[in-house]
Amino acid sequence: MNAPKLRTWQLPVMLYRGRTLILNCGRQLGKSTVLAHWSVARMLQQLAKHPSWTIVCISNSRNNGIEFGHRVREVLQHVKQIDELLVEEGRESGRDILGGEPISVDDFSQKLTIRIGDRMGRLLILAASARTARGFSADVILDEFAFQQDAEAIWDAVSPISSSNPEFVIRISSTHAGEGTLFHRFVTENRMPKLTIRRSDVWHMGNGSQKHLDAFREQWTAMDPAACKAWLDRTHGKAQPHDRIRIASMYRTNPDGSPVFIDPDEALAEAGHAKASFLQNFECEVMGNNDLPFLSWDLITKSMTAPHFDVDAQSWSQSTIERAARSSGSVFLGLDFARTTDLSVVSVLTEQQGQFRHIARLEMQGVDSRTQRQEVARMIRALGSRVDRVTVDATGPGVGISDELIADFGSLVLPINFATTVPIDPHLVTVGEKRATMYVSERMALDMQRLMEDRKLELPFCEALRDDLRKPTRVLKGGRVLVAAARDASGHADRMWSLALALHGYFAGNLGGWDMADLNAVEIGAPEFDGFFARW
Repeated sequence: MNAPKLRTWQLPVMLYRGRTLILNCGRQLGKSTVLAHWSVARMLQQLAKHPSWTIVCISNSRNNGIEFGHRVREVLQHVKQIDELLVEEGRESGRDILGGEPISVDDFSQKLTIRIGDRMGRLLILAASARTARGFSADVILDEFAFQQDAEAIWDAVSPISSSNPEFVIRISSTHAGEGTLFHRFVTENRMPKLTIRRSDVWHMGNGSQKHLDAFREQWTAMDPAACKAWLDRTHGKAQPHDRIRIASMYRTNPDGSPVFIDPDEALAEAGHAKASFLQNFECEVMGNNDLPFLSWDLITKSMTAPHFDVDAQSWSQSTIERAARSSGSVFLGLDFARTTDLSVVSVLTEQQGQFRHIARLEMQGVDSRTQRQEVARMIRALGSRVDRVTVDATGPGVGISDELIADFGSLVLPINFATTVPIDPHLVTVGEKRATMYVSERMALDMQRLMEDRKLELPFCEALRDDLRKPTRVLKGGRVLVAAARDASGHADRMWSLALALHGYFAGNLGGWDMADLNAVEIGAPEFDGFFARW
């Protein structure tokens, strides 16, 4: 059994021994994989010298933290298997270096502990909060740092940790989230060593492009000349067989569902109107915040897991009414109202234990307000007491229909004026946000974004819905963040806002994102021995 092969671009992360390193990396290139390998290797190296060691990973979302923990667990299981094999073959193993005890693994859901004798390491995965970051004496990983709320306060809490012990190190990793983030400032200031990896770089290197390999070598030499020379002496600066693994996400799908791999230029061309987002997510080219969609392609695509349903036009079909009535869980409706130009959209979501599924949608155009109100009422009456909230766009002409629905259904109906502000998201307060209020559109978009990140919003695949979800962008207005969508021939992101309204009916009285239970760290213990991953 051989150790997992890391790609050439991942080796600088594994071999760099400096105090601080920034990993400025495009999406879907194996950033989390190499950080998981680094965490285990680092733990082994330190446990060869110390009886215990801790690494703290501060993650931008609960789901990302759990996924990172799974990757570390996979690496640790592989280490245990290799250690046992080496002992069988009579070769040096981890136990020879760390006291003669076998590696043991205890796996309890999200807690995984490995011990060698009386030595034990811990990996703590924490919510992105300045409060939770304080008080640890440890190495630190800042995962997806560009997307962490109140990054300034988190950095202020973390940076003194490394100065408390000359052995502590910090690894900062992220794709970009636009201008104005602390991560962007770190990358552009060039005050800390950094490694920038674009998807096109990895593709060309894997296909043997000497030009790209030489550029990579120059970048590696600048940050770590000794490690780069060792790589050059061993490989002569050439791509290795495992570099040629296809990047699975770089493909188009044929009508029969089979994939066709494409090169970076073709992938950029197929991004269409989302080229700015593509360049930022995959090619590390930072765009202005006003140019960037609020929701990424990746989040949207991964959320489209719900069963397909036929979208109703102008009025609910009886089959949709009956299908919705057969569903289970609480129900939330959202009405994004329009009378003439745009679509008027009603979205129906079910909720069970914080998991949402989009089960029905009605799209109306040029339908009078009275008829629209009757269609909303039909669905409410069909679902009865299961309906928890009906959230209605009460901006401008929407005031009339919201008042009429309130007259019919009372406090079940929540009117929302998109031009107003609301109290700051409670989650942002817990991580040090100073604003007292925020635009309601930003609040709704944040709630939807968090659900997608945590895989708690299931949507059916629908090109029209997907395109609407991509339309809203961040716009700075008077020092505040407004989430707005440009109007085009296909509408004004009406389907997206209908979903956001339905979800807001739930979140108006609930705290999304990391909750207090999540602040209890996922613990993953990790001992290992120096030099194991040097065998790559």
